[in-house]
Amino acid sequence: MSDQAKRSETASDQHPFRPVRDEATPIPDWWNRHGTKVMVERLDIANRRLKLSTNAVSLLITSVAQSVDEGWFVEWGIRYAQQQKVEGRIVLSTDDLRVAFWLRPAPEADNRSRLARRFQADAIKQGRFVRTDAYLNIPGPGTGYSGDPNLSIFLDESIREAVEALLQSKRS
Repeated sequence: MSDQAKRSETASDQHPFRPVRDEATPIPDWWNRHGTKVMVERLDIANRRLKLSTNAVSLLITSVAQSVDEGWFVEWGIRYAQQQKVEGRIVLSTDDLRVAFWLRPAPEADNRSRLARRFQADAIKQGRFVRTDAYLNIPGPGTGYSGDPNLSIFLDESIREAVEALLQSKRS
């Protein structure tokens, strides 16, 4: 068995939910196409930190508490111009972080909510995130144009694997 096949087999054991991107899913109107540029910048397992970024945006996920699972700080910043930027912070539970980053399906009740139907979302938490397929916005939907105060991220395999590794990291 090849090394890649072994890694794939191991990954399947660790990921009971393996999302499959539906190529027929249209890009949501609320998502900005610059989200395809977001990449993993740094995964710091020892300090339970993950940074995603581009030249104009950053997203930092850190553990709320090192010794217990009290959730995750999710901080983002968007720089529009030298003198114009927006920043924000939310707190997500571990379960909500998994749902947001497409590591597990959203609870059925969430999928049937009025808000989920309105934005054609697979997963949504008001004021925290909205996701359809691999298209994620934090803290919520926007117009899809540059200048919105929300961050769009395309959840490719490298981003999902980094979030999963962060969540699997042992607490000090």
